[in-house]
Amino acid sequence: MPRSNERRGLGAVLIGAFVLAAGSQGYKQVVAKDDVMERARATNRFVVTRTEYARRGSILSADGKVLAQSNDTFELSINYKKVPKSRAFFMAMSEASGIPAIEMLVPAETGGTSRTWQSPMSGARADRIREVKGDWRADGISLRRVPRRDYPLSDVADTLVGYASEGKPLTGLEESQNSILAGEPGSLSGLVDRTGAFLPMRMEGEASKAIHGSDITLTIDSSLQVAATAAVRKAVESNNADQGVAIAVDPATGDVLAAASWINGRDRAAENGFNPIVMGRFEPGSTFKILTLAKALDDGVVGNRDVVHCAGVIHVANKDIKCSHGAHGTVNNEKAIAESCNISALIWARKIGRDNFVDFMRKAGLFDKTNLGLPGEIPGYYNPEDGSPTLQVANMGFGQALNLTPIGLVSAYAALANDGVRLTPKLIARVGNRATPRSKSAQVVSGETAAQMMHLMEATIQADYGTGHRLRIPGYRLGGKTGTAQKLGRGWNQERPKYVSNFVGYVPIEKPRAVVLVMIDNPKAGAYYGGSVAGPVFKEIAQAVIKRYNIPKSE
Repeated sequence: MPRSNERRGLGAVLIGAFVLAAGSQGYKQVVAKDDVMERARATNRFVVTRTEYARRGSILSADGKVLAQSNDTFELSINYKKVPKSRAFFMAMSEASGIPAIEMLVPAETGGTSRTWQSPMSGARADRIREVKGDWRADGISLRRVPRRDYPLSDVADTLVGYASEGKPLTGLEESQNSILAGEPGSLSGLVDRTGAFLPMRMEGEASKAIHGSDITLTIDSSLQVAATAAVRKAVESNNADQGVAIAVDPATGDVLAAASWINGRDRAAENGFNPIVMGRFEPGSTFKILTLAKALDDGVVGNRDVVHCAGVIHVANKDIKCSHGAHGTVNNEKAIAESCNISALIWARKIGRDNFVDFMRKAGLFDKTNLGLPGEIPGYYNPEDGSPTLQVANMGFGQALNLTPIGLVSAYAALANDGVRLTPKLIARVGNRATPRSKSAQVVSGETAAQMMHLMEATIQADYGTGHRLRIPGYRLGGKTGTAQKLGRGWNQERPKYVSNFVGYVPIEKPRAVVLVMIDNPKAGAYYGGSVAGPVFKEIAQAVIKRYNIPKSE
């Protein structure tokens, strides 16, 4: 009995001690939690507040390729006064970090106080280092988070995607969509024990959960973006041009399938974030004759069987305007487009009238920002205060006296391949899992007029007299328009004029899968006509479109 009483007494003591300990801990962690934390703060020894970093959203292509992605890396520091003086410890650290053991041992054995390795380590290595730190109770080990942004297709998508460094957006979508990509960091307060382990204690007013950034999926197809960039780069470099752009748009949806650019002095351009696709204005040149004739036919001021006599020069407002390819003689609409007759386009524009023509351009979105979501987008421009409106509208007919952005211009051309309906171009397909709204639409010309224009443009490539006949792809019916615009301003009165070489085309001409616009700015290697400078870029992109979408040969 006495022993039984002793056991019961010991059990009661142990239970009482457990209850007291539990009660004490409960009191400290619940009732007196604030007091405990306050005393820890006052000593400034054990309490810490850590930032919970938000993951920056990725940017993806329509086909799932990563264009921008965040990967956390870490920078290791050792305070030699607070780590074990053991070679075994440094061997374990070497194995975990991938840093040669000798690099860690030398400072320890020669009186070094601290060292930081700035080469970033992966998250997996950081986890192994934390395990070694815990096993050895090494207070002097610290890991600093260094966010890294990777751009797997940087050379072909940087003017669109842009750059972010250490979480700071600098250019492109990284800058303009930062509020979506960045997310919001959170915070967490807690205690650090003697081994350096963090014990989180979420407290009202002192903790917030990190909200990760959303991914953005573009309409861009990665294979077409690669092909377009390679083609435009080759044209810029081989023609010693200032810059070039190539854009492919699906006319049925407004989706931008590729938006490539290449700039001489590329490093400087990448730094300042200049993107000629949405920030550059160019004279469209003879490619604009397509839209001039479309408007004239739609208004009924020009008929399908009308002809123009081109003598090679015409007198307008006390100025002689020449046809760039000499006298064409009598030409119908098809031949005027295929041979790129300036005199025909000038006469069509005068029949339309300046105010009516400008209203048409506004309806086609040429003087609006396209609002793709990129920074620095600008609208097209013409001078409404021009002192000679008669001369101005004449020049507008063949693509001069107005400056348009490449993306604005290609969306207007896309309307002709979509029964005359222009869709606002679209670059961002989804934010997270949410599809972005479909673009607005406008009936620019009638479906009948659009079909007539598509038929007329086929002759540019498929007819032997067409200015783009060298761009044929066997088995496929293509259509388009060449253009060469002499630049006003700088260089106009110099010995060597400056030009913009253009081409716009449809792949294929029947039910086009893509409309492709190419602009090569100021080629200086000799050739400057659109068919010979910009045309080959179109052909390479057309071949890529055919391959990507497995387009069957024309019947």
